[in-house]
Order: sequence, then C-alpha cells, then structure tokens
Amino acid sequence: MATSRILLRWVLTLLAIGLATVALLLGGVRVAMHQTDGLRDELSAWLTSQFGASMQLGRLNTAMHGLDPSLTLNDLQLISHAGVDPYPLLDIERAGLRLDVIDSLRTGYPVLANARIDDATLHLYQDSQGRWGWPAPAELPTEIVPDTGFAIADIDRITGLLLRQQLQAANLKVVLHGLDDTVTLSSPRIVMAGSSQRAHLEGQVLLDDGTTTQALEVVLEMPPEEPGPEGYQALLQVNADLDALSRLGRLVARPTPLDFAAMQGAARLWGFWRDGRLQDVRAELDIAELGIDGRDETSSLQGLGAQAQWLRGEDDNWQAWGTTMAANAEPTDIGPVPRHFYAKGNDEAWSLQTTPFEIAELAAWGRRLTDSPALTKAIDGLEPAGRVAGFSVGWRQGQWRSQALLRDASVSSWQGAPGGGPLDAWVEMTGLSGQLTFTGASGTALVFPETFDEPLLVDGIAGKVSWAHDDGRWQVVGDNLKAMWRGANISGGFGLVTSGKTPGEFELRLDMANIDAIDAPLMAWLPAKVLDPELREWLGQGIAGRVPQGSLYVQQPLDGSGGTKTDDAENEDFEGKLRLTLQVEDGRLPFDPQWPALENVSGTLTVNDETLHADVAHAEVSGLVSEGAKVALQDELLRVEGPVSGSSQALLDFLAASPIEGMDAFSTWRSEGQVEGQLALSVPMVEGEEIENSEALEIDVTAAIDAPSLTLPQSGLTLGSINGRLHYRHAGNEDTLTGELGARAFDGPMLARFDVGGEGVAIEGRALARGLLAWAGVPALDNLLAGYFPYSAKLDLQGEQPRLTLDSDLEGLAILLPAPFGKQLDERVPLHVEAIPGELVRVDVADRLRARWRTRVGQAAQGQVWLERWPASPDWPRGPGWEVVWRSSGLPLTRWKDALASVSLPETTETSPPATSALRRMVIDTGCLRWEQRCLGTLNASLAPVGDGWRIDLAGSLAQGSAQYHPQRSRPLDIALSSLSLDALLPEAPAPEATGLLDQIATPPEPVALPPALARLPAGQVRIDTLIHEGRRLGPLTASWDATPQRLSLKPLSLTLGQVVAEGEVIWESSGTGASLTRSRIALTGGDLGTMIEALGQPVPLRSASTQVQTQLAWPGAPWQFALERSRGSIEAQLEDGRFLTLESPSARLIGLLNVDNLLRRLRLDFSDVTGQGTAFDSVTGNATLYDGRLETRGPVEIDGPSTQFTLEGSVDLAARRLDLLLGITVPVSQNLPLAAVLVGAPYVGGALFLADKVFGGWIDKVTRIHYRVQGPWTSPQITLENAE
Repeated sequence: MATSRILLRWVLTLLAIGLATVALLLGGVRVAMHQTDGLRDELSAWLTSQFGASMQLGRLNTAMHGLDPSLTLNDLQLISHAGVDPYPLLDIERAGLRLDVIDSLRTGYPVLANARIDDATLHLYQDSQGRWGWPAPAELPTEIVPDTGFAIADIDRITGLLLRQQLQAANLKVVLHGLDDTVTLSSPRIVMAGSSQRAHLEGQVLLDDGTTTQALEVVLEMPPEEPGPEGYQALLQVNADLDALSRLGRLVARPTPLDFAAMQGAARLWGFWRDGRLQDVRAELDIAELGIDGRDETSSLQGLGAQAQWLRGEDDNWQAWGTTMAANAEPTDIGPVPRHFYAKGNDEAWSLQTTPFEIAELAAWGRRLTDSPALTKAIDGLEPAGRVAGFSVGWRQGQWRSQALLRDASVSSWQGAPGGGPLDAWVEMTGLSGQLTFTGASGTALVFPETFDEPLLVDGIAGKVSWAHDDGRWQVVGDNLKAMWRGANISGGFGLVTSGKTPGEFELRLDMANIDAIDAPLMAWLPAKVLDPELREWLGQGIAGRVPQGSLYVQQPLDGSGGTKTDDAENEDFEGKLRLTLQVEDGRLPFDPQWPALENVSGTLTVNDETLHADVAHAEVSGLVSEGAKVALQDELLRVEGPVSGSSQALLDFLAASPIEGMDAFSTWRSEGQVEGQLALSVPMVEGEEIENSEALEIDVTAAIDAPSLTLPQSGLTLGSINGRLHYRHAGNEDTLTGELGARAFDGPMLARFDVGGEGVAIEGRALARGLLAWAGVPALDNLLAGYFPYSAKLDLQGEQPRLTLDSDLEGLAILLPAPFGKQLDERVPLHVEAIPGELVRVDVADRLRARWRTRVGQAAQGQVWLERWPASPDWPRGPGWEVVWRSSGLPLTRWKDALASVSLPETTETSPPATSALRRMVIDTGCLRWEQRCLGTLNASLAPVGDGWRIDLAGSLAQGSAQYHPQRSRPLDIALSSLSLDALLPEAPAPEATGLLDQIATPPEPVALPPALARLPAGQVRIDTLIHEGRRLGPLTASWDATPQRLSLKPLSLTLGQVVAEGEVIWESSGTGASLTRSRIALTGGDLGTMIEALGQPVPLRSASTQVQTQLAWPGAPWQFALERSRGSIEAQLEDGRFLTLESPSARLIGLLNVDNLLRRLRLDFSDVTGQGTAFDSVTGNATLYDGRLETRGPVEIDGPSTQFTLEGSVDLAARRLDLLLGITVPVSQNLPLAAVLVGAPYVGGALFLADKVFGGWIDKVTRIHYRVQGPWTSPQITLENAE
C-alpha cells in the first residue's frame, strides 16, 4: 500500500478518536443527571467492552452550558495486558469538550465548541503482517477505524466537519511501535477555529526517530464570505519534508518490497473546495535524491521533479495530469520514469496512462512495488527489454488492470517458456493473467530453450500469447503463431504449464511449408534437444532437401524448476512425445558417414519418438536409382531396402565410395551399360565403432549386368560386351562375391568365374594382335604383329595379398621385327606374368625381354625393362620411374628402318617429361651401329628427364656431346657436340672423274614442299666444336633456328673454314601448295680464301691476304636442292693482295704474260712466273648476278696487278660451260704491247704501233687500253683482239 494512503488512513484514525471522544461526551450527557462516580464506573465498563482493554481515569466532571453539555477529564489511560508487560494504548492528560447542540442538530454531525485537548498520546503496534493496531485482546472498534475504501464525497464531509469545529490541541502524539523501530509523530499545536462564516485549521506534525524533524505543515481555511458549510469554499496547503516522510514510510510500509532508503527534497500540495466539493488539487515534488531498496536491488534517482493536477468533474469522476523531469534531461528523453502521466477515475475504478518509457524500467518498478514472489521471479526470469510506447494501469472491479503498447520488446526464456524479440506487441493484463498480441519485423529471434539448439531468426512473425497464474501455477499459451523462417512458412502454437510443486509440461505444435533444408542443414530446422541422441547424430550427418509440407508436435515434461533437464543430464533420454512428419523433395539422405548418401530423394520422413521411417518414392545413390525403397531407424539399427537400377558406371562409383576395404580400386573404372539389382543394408548405429568392423553390419546386393564396355584405367584395358550376374554379400565381417561374367578383351572372348571368398577369380581368353596393339595405344604397329594367342589367368585371393598369374605360349602370333625379337605364327615363345596387384609385376618373354614394376606405400612406382641382355641379380633403381636398357652387339639400322617403314607414329603434343612414374632413363648401347653393309661406329645414347625437360648424352666414335630439351624455354632444343664425324653420315666419296663444278650444279629432282611436320620442330640452337671429314677438321659450327607452319629459319648461322668465316642466314619457306623456296644470305670474311677451298678438299686456285664476299641466293625446293640453273641472286667480292695459282685457264696465262715487271725475262723467253708461282694481284673487285644458270657481271670486274690493270665484263653459261667475256687491259705501250700483240696473233698491229713509237717518240709512252673478246668452251676459249686505245 502506498505511503500517502497509510498516512491518510491514520490521520482519519486520529479524527475518529476525536469523534470517539465526542461520543464519550455525548454519553456523559445522557448520564449527566446521575452522579459522577456512577458515571465513571459505567464509562469504564463501556470502554473496556469497546476496546478490550482496562481503563484508568483520574477525574471526570460534567456540566451543562445551556443546551450544550460539556465534559472534563484528567489522566485517562487505556492499557492492554496482552503479555507479561502491559501495553499502553491511549493516554490523555487533560481534555475538555463542549458540544454545540444547536449547531450539531442543524449540521447533522457533532460540532464542538471551545474544546481543548492537552498531552494526548496514542500508541499503535505493528504485527508480523505489517498491519497496525492494538495487540490482542485489545482492538480498535470498526466504528472508529477508517475504511480505506472511502469515496471522494467522504473527503468533502470530513473537511466540512473539521471546518465547523472549535478545538485547540497541544502536544498530541502518535507512537508507532514497529517490528524493528519506534517512531513518534507529534503535533505541538493544532487549532480548529470554525464557524458558519469563517473557519481555519492549522497544525504541524513532527517526526521523532532520534532526530526531531518537521514532517508536515497543514493549513486549511474557509474564507469568511462563503455562505456556509454545505456550500463552503476552502483552501488547503500542505508542506512536507520528504526525508522525514521517507523515514516514516520505511516503518509503516514494512514489510513491503519497496523501501525508500534515502529521500531528500520537499513536496507541496494545494487543495481547492468550491460549493463544498473538492474541485482542484495541485502538487509539486522536488526530489534531490531518491534511493530505492528493492528485494534484490538498490537504485538511486537524482534531481527528479514532478508536477501534478487533479480535477473533479460531475458524478465524482476525476482526471489528473502529471509531469516529471529529471535533471539535465531533454524533453524527448525516455527516462527511468514516464515523463507525462494522465489518470482518471471515480470511486469505483481508476486508470493511469503514461508517455513512453523503457520496459526494463517498468520491470524494475514491478520488482520494487510487488509483494508477490511469483511475479518477482517471473520478471527476473523474463528480463524484459524494449520500449513502452503507451501504458495504462488501473484498478477496476477489485483487480489490477494494465495495457501497454510495446516497441522492439524482447524477453528471455523462463522456466521452459519461449522467449524472443524484438517484437511490437499489445499487452493486456488483469491481475496475474493477460495476453500479448505481437508482430515482428525481419530479424526477430524466437527462443525455445528446451526444444531448439539455437534461436529461430524469423521474419514477419505474428501471433498471440496469453498467460495466467493461479495458486502458484503459471500457464502460458501461444496461439495463431505465424512466421517466415529462412523463407519457410511456420505456423502453430505452444502451451506451457509450470509449478514449483509438481512437474510442469511444455507442448509445441508447428506446421511448416516450403522449407529449404539444402542451404541450411535439416538439423537447423528440427528440435534437436528433444531428439534421441542416436537419431540426432544420424540426422546431423547432412540430411538435406526441400520440404513442401511438414509438421512437428512435441510434448515435454518439465522438472520442478521449469526446465527439462539438469546440467549434468545432457544425454538423458527424452521422456516426452515427439511426432515429426516431413514431405521431402530434392532430398539428400545419408544413412552412414562412410557410405554414399541417397540423393534427389522424394518421399515421406516420419519420426515417432525414437523411431524413424522413410518411404522413398525416388532416390539416387552414386547415379543408381531406387524407387519404392524403405528406410528405418529403430533400436539403434538402420535398415535400407529397395530395388536398384542404373548404369554400370553408377554401380562402380557406388562400390568405390563404399567403406569396404579394397573397393576404392573401382574409383577409376569406367563403364557403359545397365545394372538391375536389389539392395539390402543393415547398419548398426554404434557410436565410436568402425562400421566395417561391426558384426551387425550386413549388406546383400544382387545385380544383373549388361554393359557394352568396362575400362580399367590402371591397365588401360577396355572390356566389351560384358554380361552376367553377380551376388555380393557382407555378413559377420566376411565378404563373398560369386557369379560369372562374359566379356571381350583384346578383341577376343573372355570368361571370368568369380568365387571371391573361395578360390578367387579364374579367367580364360584369347587375345588378337590388333586388340593388343589398340590396348597398348600403338595401333599403327599392326604391320609388326599379326594373329592371336590364347591365355589363361588366375586371381588368387586366399593369401595375405592377392596374386595374379597369366601364362601363354603366344602360338598363333607373328612378330615382324628383326632378330631376336621376331617370331613366326607357329613358333612358341613362353610368356609369363606374375603380379601382386598394386604392388609388383614381373614379365618374362623367353630370352628376349624381361620387365618388372613395383609400387611401395608412400613412394612412387619403379619399373625396369631389359632387351636382349640383362643382369642376373639386378638392383632396383634409386629413384621412381621406368628404366629401359637395350644392350646389343650390333644394331642393324637398315633392317629396323625397313621393319618400321610402314609404321606411322601418331603425332604428339608432349612438351614436358612424364610424371615420376614414367620414363626415368633409357639407354641404347651398341658396339656397331650398322647401315647396310657399313659399320658406322660405336654409339652409347642415354636419355633421361632433367628439370622440366630431357637430356640425351652421346658417346662413341660417331659423336661426342649432349643435347637438352626444355619445352618451357624460348629455345627448347639445345645441342652441344664436341665432335661429329661426317664420314659416317655422308655417302662414300665417288670416283675422281665424277668430281667437278658441273656435278655440283647439276639439275636436281623436282623441288620438295615444306613438310607440315616441320612446324612441330621446337626452336633451338646447335654448336659443334669440330666436324671431322676425311681426316680434316672443320668448324666450329653454330646455328639457331625457328620453325613455323610457313617457314624454317636458320639464323644466325656461322661456320669457320680455314681462315674464312661464313656467316649469315638460310630461310626455307612455303611458296604455295606443294612448293617451297630457299633463300640464303651468306657473308665470307677473313684471310686467305685458299684455306677455305683447301678445307673443303678442293684444289686451291688462288691465295689472298683478305677476303670479303657477300652473297644473296634463292632457289626452289629445300636447302640441299641447290641448283645453279634454277637459282637467282647476286655476288659481291673483294680480295686483297693475292695470287692466281691455276694455270689451266688462258685468262690466267694472259695475265701472267702482261706483267710489265717481267718483260725482260719474257724477251729472254723466261716464263717461270707463269708456270711456277702464278700471277700476283693487288685486289680483285666485282659484282655479278646469277639467274637461269648464267653468271653475269654488273659492271666490270676489276683486277689490279702490280703494274697492270684489267677488267672483265660479260657472262658465263655455267650449265653449258661457255664463256662470253670482254677483257680489257690497260698497259704502257712502249713497254710490252707489241710483244703481247705478236704473242696473241696480231703482228701487224704490233708492228704499226712499234713504228709509231719510233716516229712520235714518247707521246703515247704512258697508258694504252686494249680490249679482247674471250669466247668459247670453258677449258679452251678463243681470245681475239677487239680494239686498242
């Protein structure tokens, strides 16, 4: 009960005591005619009967003043003997009362005139329930105890009564004896000066609890001009000290949950009466500090102010307004208390409305104000939060009622009841019952603490929740709940009953539609906390799908605290009821983590407590299809049964994905065809145990297979036309596979009989040569193998490791290769293969070939192949990959060329070395590399991968050096040889008479086209330090090349021949369909040109100190198809300081004869310089063009001798060996021209010139030019004089 009402109650109580005193006076009037002693005894008996206490009275006097009786008494005491010690109840030291009879009769109530009370004390005691009164057997009569349910009109009547009294009181006290403390209220002076024209009442109330403080100051006054008490007007002013009132409140309100621990401030109250009715009340509150002690919390408010006004209307209806403001708060702030209040009501009911405030503050006030432990516990558990947008609370029909509009509200789950938020809600509450209608936007969380693991984040939620409390029992019901959860429509409701005495119960009903359990796992949609642990584990393995329709029902008992399990009962069995039904589409149903899951499932999934059933209308597993299958989980055993059909490839995928040991070998098998069968699977749900080791695991599969093909990638073998039936069974940790399969392998028939778990697999078949070649990937070798051969094989599975053996005598197979690898059709050559699949393979073919291959755990495979000869006890290589070694005393290239001539090897785009399991090293070692009848020499070639490429090392008499191929480099091919023998590569030298220039320029066959395969030639470079030919050493030779589909370019190209270096480029390019063209640009630079000719093994025609020659040539066909008659180009030459040595040419003889320095020796017939040392020159310079087999000069070819210069112009028909030249000679006439003319057959010219020389003297003595025509065959041309200048 509020402190203000308690104070008002006891003010009215004091008033009632005064009225009781008046009643005593009136009783005295009735016995006034009797003697005073008799009156005292009668009064004592009456008071004792009325109050249940003994009375002591010192003196009693009565008198009449006209019509007005009066009474005077002294030392009145009322004492209760409830225990050993007496309890004082009432003490009055002196009281004098006079009743105005006329005025009392007129007003209808007692009116005192000139009454006075001095030193009166009333004692009140608090019981264990917090109620105030007198201790039994004493009690205050109901007539003088004010009813707290008074009406507003009572205030008007009491106020009118007080205004008519004439009373003075001094030193009045009320002593409050509380359970823990005692407080005294005292009033030093109270004055009631009332009359029909004017009334005045004033007084003070002091609080004495060790410190005396003025608690109240009251002034009530009726102005003199008012007509009378029935239509009076009055003014009331009350000033209160809040600190004193808070101390009083702590006593009188105990043991209420709210305790104002500290209150500093003041309160003022004004009241206005008009026409005898209280019309207007105004109050002002100024709290500097308010400390509040609740049951479990302490809080403090600072600087709180309030203003309120109360207005009375017709029929005693009233309205009130209030405003609060905290210090430093903005008008729009939402504080700990509402900012504005509005109240209305009447004597029967009232209501209070407020402006927005925080829900948490409302909950805090609820904890402070309520005296209900149940409500306090509920508030603490729910932890409400959010904002109250509108709030109304009131009292009607004897019950508290409230309404609230909540924004962004949320509550925690409590005692198994759902929680959640934020929500917008409308709340209506009557007493401890109510209902909440709510809606939620995106992101609302619903918490079902005893059902779902995680909060449900929903969109667009709406619904209604109602609750009631009766006899310590809470009942919460949710109806018409609708929400959008992860795109699914959810509807339903829940019920909750909790009690601290008996176990409660929680019930949840949900209908679900359009659930997407693909993006979110199915367990995220299910009530995980109520599922059986084994079922929860299985459902959590990844079951997924779309659920068009579903329903959930959960009935769950709660323990005494409102929960479902204790902290240490995580794995307790669910004791309630669970019904879950899901219509599944596009589902995924794993039945064990180690087995392939059912995919594309459609059907119905039902969970009934701890049992699961699924009727599968359609499902796929690894491509296999099942329609009409059944899935059941009961008693910790999962069963799957149903028909299975699909492709044979799907069956292989299913077997490869199964957890059965050894089945992973099927992962790379490929097949085409169909399989029909039946599957029965029983899987124990035993936690922590490997499923394949469980005795309870059973698998039974029957299958009829009809497959056109089956490819085994490990061996590259493809089986065709597979058909038959197989039966697989796993039970008691044992596996069996029985049946027969027929097929075609290597283009021949094959039959396999399966007895896995018994004798193994027996295979019989016949292999055709073409099938064997196709399996090996070399069908182009069909000209090397012909026929077929039978074979038999057995796969033994009884030992620790499976073993495969294969045997054949190869009879019926012809091998068309040179000895020792060749074989006739009817020849028998034993073939034996032993293998431990996946570990070791050994192959022996008579004395011709031996191979072995092995794999080790954690290491790459190793293989070795020996041809012709092999070591007796070979060691395994140190690294992974294959090693191929062929050691032969002689390798007949001609026979191998003829045998392989018809083989067309496939094109390859291989640009990098194989993986570590491929070729590691290949060695070919022969003592004689034979071509036809010639032994070219010895050769040892070793090929091996290196880095990202290959390397081949060469040794022997043919070549020394190495070559590397790195496809990632700009020039992948790099050849570096220290020496190369050309004698073995070039044909043997022809007879001497066959040599000569004409043989070098003979017309070759038709030009060849640019080969398309040339485009695959990788770019590269070569360096050969020494070229050896017929004992001569040439070089070094360096060149780089690039190839495209249109051309092959060799540049730069450099070859050193003697003292001359030939540098330049050669380009071979396509010139149309079926045609090609070669272009060259070569420069010869260096010293003696004769050394170059000598290095080529040709006679030396000249010597020179320096050589500069530039050539540009082009001819149809390949570079080696050079022909003068089809070549075009140009030649520029410049030789310095040399000598012509060839004497067969008449031109050379002529140059020697024209040497002026030797004229005297020629006159003495000395020709030793011509026949011995040749003809010297200082320089030779000239340009010429070549076309259609003719060499034609461009301008004169100038030859400067020591004393003679001459020129050559014309052409040479190289094909016909004919010359057509004009020879010009410039010489001093006086020295040698006549002799030269005579020698060439023109004596008349020489004689004429001789006579002219004698006649004219030396005027032509300096220079003379003579022209000769040189025509005729190459070896014997005719030289005739053309003219002279």
